[in-house]
Amino acid sequence: FLAHARDPDGDSLLTIISSFESGLDHSPVYDHPFSLHVDDADPLQPDPWWTLRREFVNKLFGHRANVLSRVRRTTHEDVHFTSIYAQGLRALARLADRAGNDALARWSRDTASRVTDSLMERSYDARAGLFWNLVGTREEPIRVKTIVSLMPLILEDLPRTAVESV
Repeated sequence: FLAHARDPDGDSLLTIISSFESGLDHSPVYDHPFSLHVDDADPLQPDPWWTLRREFVNKLFGHRANVLSRVRRTTHEDVHFTSIYAQGLRALARLADRAGNDALARWSRDTASRVTDSLMERSYDARAGLFWNLVGTREEPIRVKTIVSLMPLILEDLPRTAVESV
């Protein structure tokens, strides 16, 4: 489901349409001028009308990331969410191996590897030694240091160079 519904551009990075989907709600990474809280003067006290408008648009388009990523410039290809997804795929591969389901194990490992490769290629900043969320159709990196920038460290297949640079 996630690969289909939350990867509208097919680059293996998952898209979120609300900061609340990340589990980090009001993290500074979502306070960028073109980000999820863009119209909030104080992200901890959101303008109720802005929140209602945002939620109306989300509902209008059925919370579909493939549509919302084109009509709103505030969707995130989220490092945190994507890292947890990749870790879950690795766990699924181990379970499938134990159950003798070779096809599922292979698919899970291959997909997890593609996700890690994509995080390295698209979200990793070697100079900073951190990973950045990408926002909007232009996939602008959000260079805000938070736990999000370190989440790929949970991935067992993260290249050693990235692990050592963090």
